[in-house]
Amino acid sequence: LVSLGGPSAVIDPSFQRVGHLSLNINSVNKTRFHLSDTLYPLDGVVEMKVRCYAEDCGTIGYKGFLSLYQPIENIASWTRFWCVLWDGQLRFWRYPEDESTKIPVVSIDLRTCACNEIKPIPVERCPYPNSMQIDVWLPGKCSQKPDRIRILMAADRKDEMHSWLNAMNISLRNLTLWSCRS
Repeated sequence: LVSLGGPSAVIDPSFQRVGHLSLNINSVNKTRFHLSDTLYPLDGVVEMKVRCYAEDCGTIGYKGFLSLYQPIENIASWTRFWCVLWDGQLRFWRYPEDESTKIPVVSIDLRTCACNEIKPIPVERCPYPNSMQIDVWLPGKCSQKPDRIRILMAADRKDEMHSWLNAMNISLRNLTLWSCRS
């Protein structure tokens, strides 16, 4: 768009403010809003539908090794996997190089989380060091309610466990705040 008055001229669009309102995350479920400082011909009310969402709301990226607890023939077994937290999901592969070429061997969608926080497990309850737990809902059959299961994971070192907990809990909070859970 070129101004007839030259490059330094300002074109006045003749827009005028005839009222204002403030929107925030609590406004999402409303459809009727009251305007402040309205001028004629407005009557002070605006009706509209508001949608509020974050693009990629669970996207907190984190990668590293995690061990998963797997009972095999009633014997406790911890298996070390390469894990990637991305887009609200924990995805596990046998090796880091498998991430780009293979599908994950295990995938946990944090949208199915049955808790508000992923927590470390005290050593008194789980002797495996640097352990943490997450409770998730498994979908049930058509008429059944979903089952709740507990997944145990462990980092190699305590500082890594805290980094994983921080990344997973930020992702979980984002999913909850922006209602991205399915």
